[in-house]
Amino acid sequence: MRRSDQRLAALFLFMSVILSSLSSCTKQQELKNQLEGTWNIEEYSGNGQSRNSKAEDLQATFNATDAGQLTFEGDGTGQYQFDYKVDIAGVAAGSSVSTTIAVSSSGKFDWDNAENTVTITYTSGEREGEEDRYDVDNSGDEQQEWSGESEQEHNFAPANSAVFE
Repeated sequence: MRRSDQRLAALFLFMSVILSSLSSCTKQQELKNQLEGTWNIEEYSGNGQSRNSKAEDLQATFNATDAGQLTFEGDGTGQYQFDYKVDIAGVAAGSSVSTTIAVSSSGKFDWDNAENTVTITYTSGEREGEEDRYDVDNSGDEQQEWSGESEQEHNFAPANSAVFE
């Protein structure tokens, strides 16, 4: 192989590596740009086992609409406001339990994202010190669909959109 051909091959390889890394950065930046702003939480659902050590078999389930808002700032900070109800049913301390509790909390958070994940670390409010990591199942300027390891599903829509029936 001639020296000029070797240089051309090396340049091609170098450019391929650079373009490949830019492609993944572009997807990460695209998601970041889509997230910036205020989003209404149109749907919020999930279920889980109670963390109370006295509960023998206590399940909490919820399926809320208009459950609050998340505001993502470009500097990686944000604010949250959650308002929804949780239905709790099961057996606790040998007795059947069935009740609904209202959840309302607000505060601030730090956030970061990769190509198709978002991590939120709560820095104030009732959730201070907690962290959530979500897989972004569907991302767009008009709607976000996320799911988390805790079997919670989230469907976000921007604050300036509306659903008409």
